Formats: sequence, structure tokens, C-alpha cells
Amino acid sequence: MADPRYVALRLLAEGGVPTRRFVAVSDEEGLQGPDRGLARMLVSESLRRQLTLDLIWSAYAKRRVTDPVMMATLRLGVVQLFYLDNIPDHAAIGATIEAASQWLGAGKNVANAILRGVQRGVKREAIADKQPHRHRLILEKESWFFDRPIFHSHHKEAARHWSQQYSYPAGLARRWWEEKGPPAMRSRMTALNHLPSLWLRVNPLKTTRDELIKSLTELEIRAEAGPHPLSVNLPEMRGAVEALPGFEEGHWAVQDLTSLQTIALARPVAGERILDLCAAPGGKAFAAFELSGGKADVLACDVSADRLEKMSPECDRLGHEIQRQTIAEDGSDLPEGPWDLIVVDAPCTNTGVLHKRPEARWRFDKKELHRSTTVMNLIRKNLVLPLIGENTRVLWCTCSLEKEENQEMAQRIAKRAGLTLEVEKYFEPFEGDETHPPRSGGYAALLSPLEAQG
Repeated sequence: MADPRYVALRLLAEGGVPTRRFVAVSDEEGLQGPDRGLARMLVSESLRRQLTLDLIWSAYAKRRVTDPVMMATLRLGVVQLFYLDNIPDHAAIGATIEAASQWLGAGKNVANAILRGVQRGVKREAIADKQPHRHRLILEKESWFFDRPIFHSHHKEAARHWSQQYSYPAGLARRWWEEKGPPAMRSRMTALNHLPSLWLRVNPLKTTRDELIKSLTELEIRAEAGPHPLSVNLPEMRGAVEALPGFEEGHWAVQDLTSLQTIALARPVAGERILDLCAAPGGKAFAAFELSGGKADVLACDVSADRLEKMSPECDRLGHEIQRQTIAEDGSDLPEGPWDLIVVDAPCTNTGVLHKRPEARWRFDKKELHRSTTVMNLIRKNLVLPLIGENTRVLWCTCSLEKEENQEMAQRIAKRAGLTLEVEKYFEPFEGDETHPPRSGGYAALLSPLEAQG
């Protein structure tokens, strides 16, 4: 029988991007049903909480640990002790050690001793205490007090303390602290530590939102209308989306609310020629086609032929007539205009979707931000500016929260192309509550000719 902890350990220890390899490895190991869901949760939470987990177990280790399997085992044990509900301590430790035993050999005794030390050295506080302390782990609904210091002193450097509590790079935490202030920084970190909620975009060419919600609720699937007329939120959905009603018929597609609202800002209409320059996997191109009533001429481009080809099955499923073309990074084979709308969903540091891409937070630093903006400048100069015509609107958008990738880039395009900033929108990530739905973070700027706004 497939072991979810074994699969999680294998993914975490082998390196690469575990979340991208999850399906292939789970299929190979024969992991199905609830066990597959547990393995996915173990992987994503171990990545998301990595810094906090390492601070906890390392405080109880007598020697420095560098072995990847040992580190993955310790993270997996600690994440179950504190972050996953309904897993008894004996399973969190014993089952994890057993899953790792074939890799660790005699080292499993060391891993067991460290995890047992963590278990003995901490107490759940009777009443959750939100006051920062070097010994205290603060979670949303509870707090734990350790018998030794775990975190950096809040009094000496508060941003670093909270980066360790919420598990973010210290540099990113300081950046948000300085730009947004402490309360907003913590709110953002909390939202991006929540599991992402599933959003569907209704395909209005085949069905209506009311019909889709009705078909879902008949199967006792909780479905809620979102703020955009084509948006539906499934807050409790964690299984395979292919099993949902209307999938084979192309009645809907998975698309985050922020992504849908971003393309809606550009107001695609029938008869327009629309170019999506960084299209794969195609969400915004498909949405633009639908918002135009299926009567816009949409061309989806990308520098990756493989990623662009993956749009084909979705295009067929939805029934959309969208052309696709691979382009060179230097802009030597750009499609001929004129274009009414150019959509640029630029590759970025992903800081607005760290709940979906938990490993991305550990890539963020000054070098990564510089690398990202360098790529953006090449896209701006080689691909965007040469295609802007007299009546062209440009939608510059990212899933980043960083000004260098957002308004600074939009302003450069506007200045060089003689466009004006018609609409600018920052989407702040939000975990959701009784009155507001959950959303990812991101940015969108619609740049238009002055005459078009008049």
C-alpha cells in the first residue's frame, strides 16, 4: 500500500520543484484518494513553513544536520506536530520515521531523538497568546511555548522575528514591513500562508453561472458566486477538478479571481485583434475570447513551444478558436499588427501567489528581483514596444507585489510609447472571510492612447 509520507519525503529530498513533480511521482507510487491529498498537503506545508520548521527542530539537534533526507524527515515530522490537524503525535513522529527508515538507516534514531525532543520541549498554551516571544510559536487559533529560544528577538528586529514566525525570507519581510507597515505585512503573510481557494471561470459561450452553481450544489459541492459575473468560488474543493460537472463539456475553466478581474480591466470586445504575448498556459487569452462573446481575433504567443502546445487540449475542451504562435525572445519574428489590445502577463517573482507556489518564496532576494526585471525589460523593449500602434491598448500585469515589476515597468512602457495610465490596480492577497472572498495578489495596469479615453 502506498505511503503518503514516503511519497512526500521522496519529493522533498530529491530536490527540483516538488509541487511540479507531485502528480508524476504520486502516480508512479500508486497514491490515490485521501492519502494522495495528505501527501500533497505534507509537501506544500513543508515547503511553505520551511524556515519555521528548521528553527524548531534545529533547536533540539545536538549537531548540525546537512543530509537532505534527514532534513526533509525532520521538517515533515514538525509540520505534522504543529500545522496539520487530526494527526496524533505518535503518527507524526513514528510513521514519519518509518517512512524514512530505508534512506536514513541508523540515522533514524537521531531523527527520532530530535523529534521526541521537540515533542517534550513544547506545551500548547491554554489560552492562545499573540504576544511575540522568542520561545513562542503563534498560530492563528493557538500558540505553543518552547522550553528554549526558537525565534529572533522581536525587540531587536521585529521584521525578522515575524519572518521566522510566518516563514518568509528576512529580506522580503523587511521590504513589506517598510513599504506597507507591520499590520499590513502580517496580513499579507497570513493570506499567502493559506491554502489557495479554487476559482472557476464560467464559459458564457456554453452555459451560465446560475446553471453551473446549480449543477455543483446538486452534488452537494459548496459553490459561491464571486464578484465578477463569470466567477465561482469552491472554498472547500480539494479533489480532482476533472470530476466536477461540466468539465468535459467545457462549461468552465480554472482561473483565479485576480487573473479574471485583471483581463476584464482591458474590456475586450467583439471585432478586436488581441495579442497575448506571454500566453501559456492560456487563462487570460481564453478569458479575453469569452469576454468578447467569442468574436475577437485572439493570438496567443509564447517563447516556449512546449508550454504553448499545452494550450491545445484546453482550447478544444472550451471550444475556442484561438490561434497560437511561438515567438523568439529577441522579437525577430513578431506577428504583424495592428493590434487593438496587447496583453503582457509578464514572468515575475510570484510574490502575490506564494500560497500557490510555496517554493517561490525561497528564491526571492535582490538578485532574483534584478533577474526578473532584466527579463521584463527585454520583453518590454523587444516584444511590446515594436507592436504598439496608434490605437493600441496595453495591459501590463503580473502576479507580483513588487513595485519594480509593476508600476515602474508600466510607467516605462507608457513613457516610451506615448500612452497614459488609464487604470491601475493592485490586488492585495486576502484569505477570505464572511463578507469578502479569498484572492491571490497581483498587479494590472491598462495603458491607453489619450484619444481612446476621451
